Amino acid sequence: MEQWEVLDGGKKRPAVRRQKKALEVLRVVMLVLIILMALFFFARLLSERSGAGDQTVENRNYIYQISSDAILDMQCCNGGLAVLTNNSVLYINRSGSTSHYNGHNYSTPAICVAEDRVLLYDRGGTSYRIETEGGILYEGETDAPIITAVFGEHKNYALALKTNDTRSTLQVFSRKYQLEFQWQCASEYIVSIDLSANGKKVAVGAMSANQAALYTKVHLFDVRADSPLCSYDFDSAVMSVAFLSNTKASVLCEKGLFLVSEDENT
Repeated sequence: MEQWEVLDGGKKRPAVRRQKKALEVLRVVMLVLIILMALFFFARLLSERSGAGDQTVENRNYIYQISSDAILDMQCCNGGLAVLTNNSVLYINRSGSTSHYNGHNYSTPAICVAEDRVLLYDRGGTSYRIETEGGILYEGETDAPIITAVFGEHKNYALALKTNDTRSTLQVFSRKYQLEFQWQCASEYIVSIDLSANGKKVAVGAMSANQAALYTKVHLFDVRADSPLCSYDFDSAVMSVAFLSNTKASVLCEKGLFLVSEDENT
């Protein structure tokens, strides 16, 4: 049975018609909302894409924002960040503002950091420098291409070089930029180095091949002595060495993670 509603003046109208009209109005409202939401997200997407090419972008939701395409490396430095790009080292303080900017022209730049100091070097080149957010402290040149470098907690630093007379050479410099230790590796190529917390020990991971098989030698040195404190052999390629204490270091190889010590191989 069809339902009716009584209108003013005694006229009647089916209640079903009113329900259909209400549904039509609801559909229109929902369609408008969907269109508005689509326009909002589309406008937001366009805004993000237009800002992607900028190296730095101010954003209310972030303290600081920089395009990831511009970053080669980023490390903590003096409570803020040291950001390496293709043509500069950018210093960002705790508040998110750029405190300093040091340009460079290195072909393959790399950095390592010790507290407020940055060691910037040209991997495969012969140039390096030490700087802070206040400016450049020292610029150096090596006699051979730099393989890798490391900065110690006592602000001494070490460089591994690819030399002609030997396969590679390790050099350790004091915080006053004076050479205090040198070791020539005649049989292997140095691939990773690290300095101990007290600045007196250096770990070296070197690699070579024997009958088409890779092998690794790891040495721990005291910079006050000529010969290694201890040496270890591994039958796989080394990736990195890192001191865990002044007498022990970890060795990451293709076959696993190992611990070496001045006293014994554990």
